[in-house]
Amino acid sequence: MGIRLDPIILLDDPDINLKLYVDLLKRLLNELPSDQIWNIGVGTLRFKDSLYRRLKKSGSELVKGLGLEDGFWRYPKERRYITYDMIKSVTDKVYVCMDEE
Repeated sequence: MGIRLDPIILLDDPDINLKLYVDLLKRLLNELPSDQIWNIGVGTLRFKDSLYRRLKKSGSELVKGLGLEDGFWRYPKERRYITYDMIKSVTDKVYVCMDEE
């Protein structure tokens, strides 16, 4: 089976939000048979420009802290890579979706 944590959303306090995702993944890995987990896909929140503009116009909190990079509005690269590294520290079955690494 595969598990997908995508998009990871880091609102308010990103460190606390990230800890919640790490804790969730640990609980899943404790409950599911490890020999039946093939991979775990992760990715952080990202939007194409048209959706970003609609969300920003509506006042959505989702666009807070995002910047334009490679055609997507997303968290800064450093924040994304910290996120991926934290998730990868839990298991070696993690791969990153929709991002360079």
